[in-house]
Amino acid sequence: MNRQEMIDRINAALPIAKAVPSEVFDPSMEGAIWLRGSELCDDQGMVFDCYSENEYHPAIRDLIEGGYGWLPEPYDAGTLILYPEVF
Repeated sequence: MNRQEMIDRINAALPIAKAVPSEVFDPSMEGAIWLRGSELCDDQGMVFDCYSENEYHPAIRDLIEGGYGWLPEPYDAGTLILYPEVF
């Protein structure tokens, strides 16, 4: 799945994630997706919580485990970036 399709899918499934191209976060970080709402939460939990056993919100977990070709990589304790899977 291309980047814009994945961004649209994330934002439809979990609007608080506020997915945008990674270049918004860091212009030199090309081709990835930044979940700029990483530290936001709803009644099911935080979008990304590196201190929890369930690191990812269920909607995000479903998308990264759904075979869409995007893998999560924490940038730091409160910032989640998704990178395209490389084969």
